[in-house]
Amino acid sequence: MQSLAADMPKWIARNRTTSLGTRRLRLPAGYVKQVIDLTNAGEISFGKAAEMWMMDRYTFAERFGDSITEPTFA
Repeated sequence: MQSLAADMPKWIARNRTTSLGTRRLRLPAGYVKQVIDLTNAGEISFGKAAEMWMMDRYTFAERFGDSITEPTFA
């Protein structure tokens, strides 16, 4: 089972948690994948993707920058 988790993209197994005040939220994997796909397709900006995940773009870059083809901070 661990080897299966190691083969998954890191957004499936971890890094989907965000917080709203003191409340922690785990974003659905399908939603996270759609946002990554839209960002890679150029449909939304890197900053918009971070906003959709309720995190600042620097945290987003730390967690998901390697999943996005060309992260920018424009």
